Amino acid sequence: MTDCATPATSFALLCDVYEYLAENHADAPLDAEALAAGFALGIGGYEETAEIERIESFQCAVPSPAFETSCELLSERLVGSGISLEGAVEAGVSSMIALSLDPFTYYIPPELSGALTPDGVIAAVGLLVTIADPVGSVCTLVQDPCQVEVVTVIEDGPAHSAGLRVGDVITAIDGETVAGADLVEIAQRLDGNTGTSVTVDLRGPNDDARTLSLERSQPIWPEFELEVPRTGVGYLRIPDFSMETPVVVHSALESLTASGVDDLVIDLRDNPGGFVDAVTLVASEFLSAGLVFRSLGPAGDLDYPVQPGGVATSGPDITVVVNGGSASASEILAGVLQERGRARVVGTPTFGKDTVQIGFLLRNDGVLRVTVAHWVTPEGESVAAGGVAPDAVVDIPVDATPAEVVDLAFGS
Repeated sequence: MTDCATPATSFALLCDVYEYLAENHADAPLDAEALAAGFALGIGGYEETAEIERIESFQCAVPSPAFETSCELLSERLVGSGISLEGAVEAGVSSMIALSLDPFTYYIPPELSGALTPDGVIAAVGLLVTIADPVGSVCTLVQDPCQVEVVTVIEDGPAHSAGLRVGDVITAIDGETVAGADLVEIAQRLDGNTGTSVTVDLRGPNDDARTLSLERSQPIWPEFELEVPRTGVGYLRIPDFSMETPVVVHSALESLTASGVDDLVIDLRDNPGGFVDAVTLVASEFLSAGLVFRSLGPAGDLDYPVQPGGVATSGPDITVVVNGGSASASEILAGVLQERGRARVVGTPTFGKDTVQIGFLLRNDGVLRVTVAHWVTPEGESVAAGGVAPDAVVDIPVDATPAEVVDLAFGS
């Protein structure tokens, strides 16, 4: 047995993940005993799918003394069952994260790299799902009463074309229950090669059961929409907050300002979020000073101030449209504009994601997504308990046209 200073290749994953978590997780310092217990459970439950030559001896590297008993368990399983050492360590790491940390911290194995976007969208089927209980609290595993809920369905993607809708509950994938799975396992089961199919068993909002077949495809991402559906009213749909978003929004606002619009509807429905720097620049288009939000992390609090140069700081009047698929960076924008009195928010309550994640590339080509901070509005409000509450609750159909969205928003 050795420490993580010079780990054997088989234990590099455990050592790397533990170090990244200890140094970067928003809730650090973490409980080593809890992490070790989760790691041991993953090892204990790991099952090999192919014949493996039994290992008689190996060097076990541990990041903390709390993991020493895991070495003994590994030894017993390797000699007794002939399981893969690398596979058992990977299973332990996945279990350690799922059972000990927040739902937005997760390990993505190499074979799933690219299948999940930074915001958690399963690209091959165009779905964003969450695991939550009936009152909306996010869970790490599918176990009663927590279930797999569809949060966002990418328009014209495989799931949308097959008939999946926001609010559906996934109960089985290819005929096998999702009970006991975490988000990464669900993504792994839904992911696959373009042109292949996957079936999902669903329970709708009215408890109606159905089974649908989804044909996987190349990712289809929503595009920005810019229209003037009414005289003097501009409509801007922002699908995400990528690094290109601030440039596109700035150009769109210059165009709308030049056309003389008095009102602007910003549609953030099903926008899963993105980069915090991007949303800071977008919010700065509408605010003249102050903060956009504040992040709270183990290294200290960090303020994200309004940046100069906004083209819509004093006009037009703004209405922001949101729904349950508006998450993270979308909630930052809706929350600060509402709090500052710069916008009226309509729609349904947002997702309630108050965390910021960073991805770390691991030596095995996997990725570790770590929650590095929690964020609050400039006045210190969190969206964790219920999301951004709209000023007016309006149910807007997912396929509503820009003109219909404006009519519904203004009629509320």
